[in-house]
Amino acid sequence: MSLTAIKDSLKNRVVGLHKYANLLDSFENKNKSEPTFCIITPIFDPALISLKKLITDLKGQTYKNFIHVLVSNGNSPLIEAYVAKLNKTDDRFIYVETIQELTVSFAELMTNSGKRRDFCLQYFNAKWYQFLDADVHITDSMYLAKLFVAQKFIKTNIMLVKTEYHGTILPHGQRDTEGQISVANYCISKKVAKKYHYPSNYSNGDPGNDFKYWLKISKTQKATLLDIFAAIEGDERSYKRMTDKRIEGMLGKEMISVFGNSFDNQLAVKLQPVFDSHMVGHGAEVVRFESAFSACIGFKGGVATNSCTNAFWILLKALRLRSNDEVLIPGTHFFGIKNVLEILKIKYRVVDVDATIPNASLESIKSNITKNTKVIIGLEYGGYPFAIKELKKHLNKIKRNDIILVLDAANSPFTKQYRKYTAKQYDYALYSFDMNKILVTGEGGMILGNDKKIIEYCRSLSYYGILEKNNSSFAKSGSSKKWWEIGAIDPSLKLSMNNITATIGLSQLEGIKQNLEQRKKVLDWYHKKLRQLVADGHVVIPPTPTAVENSTYLFWIVLKNEKLRNELANFLLSRNIYTTVKYQPLGTKQQAPKAWDFFDRSLCLPINPNIHEQLVDYIVSQLISYFYEQQK
Repeated sequence: MSLTAIKDSLKNRVVGLHKYANLLDSFENKNKSEPTFCIITPIFDPALISLKKLITDLKGQTYKNFIHVLVSNGNSPLIEAYVAKLNKTDDRFIYVETIQELTVSFAELMTNSGKRRDFCLQYFNAKWYQFLDADVHITDSMYLAKLFVAQKFIKTNIMLVKTEYHGTILPHGQRDTEGQISVANYCISKKVAKKYHYPSNYSNGDPGNDFKYWLKISKTQKATLLDIFAAIEGDERSYKRMTDKRIEGMLGKEMISVFGNSFDNQLAVKLQPVFDSHMVGHGAEVVRFESAFSACIGFKGGVATNSCTNAFWILLKALRLRSNDEVLIPGTHFFGIKNVLEILKIKYRVVDVDATIPNASLESIKSNITKNTKVIIGLEYGGYPFAIKELKKHLNKIKRNDIILVLDAANSPFTKQYRKYTAKQYDYALYSFDMNKILVTGEGGMILGNDKKIIEYCRSLSYYGILEKNNSSFAKSGSSKKWWEIGAIDPSLKLSMNNITATIGLSQLEGIKQNLEQRKKVLDWYHKKLRQLVADGHVVIPPTPTAVENSTYLFWIVLKNEKLRNELANFLLSRNIYTTVKYQPLGTKQQAPKAWDFFDRSLCLPINPNIHEQLVDYIVSQLISYFYEQQK
């Protein structure tokens, strides 16, 4: 056995004595005039949620001989009141204020944090010191017991343990990708604390203050690594002030947007053959995209268009509705559909939506079906499925299987339930590929369906109304002697997609799995990190539907009233977080009261493939700041 292995074995055996820590402590510290551990946490009011959980972790420790110093930059009345309440039964938690300093930038915050830590190291006596940020979660109830036993029998001045920080297990060279060190993973002796001042200066480009401190003390002091996985960075626990300031500096004036798109870095290469062919208009690439997309979703045919709105115009015209026919549309829907219906002079009724997820209410649909109802248009808001099976059962019950069911799949291009695309439950599905959607081509749309005659008629309507299969002269040149002749037409407009757009669509389709996976991560982070705000009744978030995949187009919160929603939206905008409301209701408040209530109180937060976890932390931290600091 190597010398390192022997040392590691001895360390593990020593730590294994932690069960007797309190007994050993009682023999050696009868007067307990000086605590063994001083735990230091820089705090301010918005950290109260996280702090309560950290203190719960500390109170649950089997080893009790410690003090926890909470040091605030100026006054933190909420935390002061909380600690005062704690002190009625437990005096180990100490609230301290230092002179308030303005901390606008990340550098100023780092400097102030260093001053607070140094204050505690100089003015509070203990045998050992440890820094724990408010968002740290201590996973081991024996953590302090193990540290106590280790420091008694292993003669070193620095005790290191393993900690998970930003998904990285530290110590790992003691430095993470941002140049910081996780202060949760080492304890220092009184000798070190009194000898070395904590850094109280910081300039952009420096390694983090924590890391500078580690560099200073580790050069001359003995350190030992205990193989204890004891602390992790909490999920929804934190108001992450350090990360916030760093992100604010990175963002500058750039906004975190609700929507965002991501393109393959090989897209230019994929487009080059189209440019070289000079066939940049409607052609073979459009046909390829139509085939690939319709096959992906599971429809027999598809027609690519230059927008989703025009796809609606084409389909509704192709269905040849009569003057008395009516269309039902949900109150929460993009106004483009209303424009199309009015331009085509098609009668329509607006139905109200459900209160939780603003899809068309089944009861409202039932009450609005008349003998003239010919088409029902559904929208799966944010990607959340509509109760289409229940609607079809009702239509079967009332013997109205003649009604055509159309899904506006702009929000839900890849939504599945029980592993099947929800669009397959409809007669037709229409898609949007504009810059704010999940699959992005800049502008573009698609009509999918199984009725060959209707799909082919839609194809002709998308290209001036030319009824021949090869509707362009170039395409007809291989099969017609007079390819320049137009032939039979049913007058229409040019609403088709082009080869450049279709090539982008094919590229997007290749990478859609990664896009959806990243959106799912963002959705999961919101659900975890917003738990406290939900539990405290500040916001309502959409539920997780049963057996549903890819419902990741929108993520929204619902506030108590419109005034609060408006104030929050402006507060977030001032923090470089762009939010929005989808969609302004199509009907009156009398026709669709629930749609208007949702519109007045909801707010869509950023969810797109460019959002990473620290941006979600930043967004959630601003929400916490608003509700627990701005609203107090």
